Amino acid sequence: MKAENGRYRIHGLRIQSDIGLDEERIEEDNVDAWVQMARADQSWAGAGDGVIVAEFVTPDRRWWTATQSESGYLLQFHDTCDVFIDSHLSTLAYQPAPSRGFNVVPLLVSGTGLSLLLG
Repeated sequence: MKAENGRYRIHGLRIQSDIGLDEERIEEDNVDAWVQMARADQSWAGAGDGVIVAEFVTPDRRWWTATQSESGYLLQFHDTCDVFIDSHLSTLAYQPAPSRGFNVVPLLVSGTGLSLLLG
């Protein structure tokens, strides 16, 4: 996977991202939030045990769940990708599921991930 660093304006936020996003590129120095791949030593242990603040479930499938804990928010796109938003609402760290491709990650991060941050 090739990192495509860039700054973007999305939903009114200025985002620095290590992945290419299909959004308006900007040249501003100041950013509101960072999007980056989770570090190998980063752990969200217990974050998924927090209070469910939002979820999308249909009769035949659980699509995603967002939980809040003291450390921040964990957005789990079941079997696809996890996105952790820190308690300062300044960093979104994503971790694609090993069994899935990376192609959907930018869409999940820039759509539902940033919507949760704004909410």
